[in-house]
Amino acid sequence: MWDMLGLGKSDEAVYRYELSNPGSAPAQVAKGTGLAEAEVENSRERLIACQLLRRVHGEIRPSPAGPSAVAERLRADLEIKHARHRRQVSLFQAEMTQWLNAQLLGPVTARCQVERLRNPEAAIMLTEELLAGARAEVMRCAPVPFAEGRRTPVTGESRAAQRGVSVKLLYPSAQLTDPDLRRAVGDEIDAGMEVRVADGIGLNMTVVDRCCAVVTDQRRPGGHQHFLIRESGLAGTLYDLFELGWAYARDAAALLKSDDPDGEITAEERLLLQLLSIGWKDEAVAKRLGVSVRTVRRKISEIVLRLGASSRFQAGVMAARRAWT
Repeated sequence: MWDMLGLGKSDEAVYRYELSNPGSAPAQVAKGTGLAEAEVENSRERLIACQLLRRVHGEIRPSPAGPSAVAERLRADLEIKHARHRRQVSLFQAEMTQWLNAQLLGPVTARCQVERLRNPEAAIMLTEELLAGARAEVMRCAPVPFAEGRRTPVTGESRAAQRGVSVKLLYPSAQLTDPDLRRAVGDEIDAGMEVRVADGIGLNMTVVDRCCAVVTDQRRPGGHQHFLIRESGLAGTLYDLFELGWAYARDAAALLKSDDPDGEITAEERLLLQLLSIGWKDEAVAKRLGVSVRTVRRKISEIVLRLGASSRFQAGVMAARRAWT
């Protein structure tokens, strides 16, 4: 704290001596601290200015409030300074965001609810802007697997996850067919994001807090086109589309635990799952398959373990996502 008050080691030594020997003459303080008298006088003046010492009837004595009052005053000063710096940062961010939007989107005149972005760099920068302001949830789906070393990093997703924002990523099943891609997905899961895979994903989009989105149209000739959507109704529709795909997608974390994530089950296992899904009891399933109840339960345990599920119910949900039932 001493340096924050503009004080040094000699000032600290003088103050500690004054606490133990109040009312001492400068020569006594100098002898007790090993400092020159002139240095003691200068330290006393600095300590008085900081209200750690005070003059009482011509003598120098410690202030009654002591370090606690000084620390409180210092804390208040720091809070005021911190608030001022935060306001300055907020103003800087607002000004830079306005400038960035003007550069990427053109003049702000009757801004549309759906805007075509000029280039991929604009889409990336605006996506990062949206992610930086995300409060509740982020949803992104990509219809094409990203190639190792070629995917544009989206650092805002991991930062959002660190802030406690729910981040859901939806990829095509081919995302898990390559070791490098599987490793990249594993890193995202380790960073706190939820990842699922499914086939038939049509849109490349990022939806933030259900109110805005960045969408890439990959089907148009002449290259990809990027759009910023601010209209809450359209963003809400994109959110609903994502949720629909998410509900039927497979959990990437469970698939990564499997040595053969795309492997199929046997016909007997498929029939077993189908019978269980429509409410058959273990005994009835055993009779239908011509095996013992113990064998049925063992097979169910193997399927639960293979899927990386924590219960029979969760295994049933995950099996349905894999289209095993």
